[in-house]
Amino acid sequence: MELIGRKKVANVFVHLRKISYHPLLVRHRFSNETLEEIGVRCFRRQVFGDSATLDMIKDELKGYSDMQLQVLCEAH
Repeated sequence: MELIGRKKVANVFVHLRKISYHPLLVRHRFSNETLEEIGVRCFRRQVFGDSATLDMIKDELKGYSDMQLQVLCEAH
């Protein structure tokens, strides 16, 4: 049995702490398909500027929490 590294355990606890503070601090409600659609719409509207590529936008959105995605969608 392989032991889990300290860094991975710390990441799990940080994730659990975020969820305990507020469930929208992590991405749970937005599926990957929805994230793809949001990325395409942001690209078309140049939400992240005209030099941002679709792949750059998708990579950026992967790190967004549900709350950040909700605010982004409401704003644009």
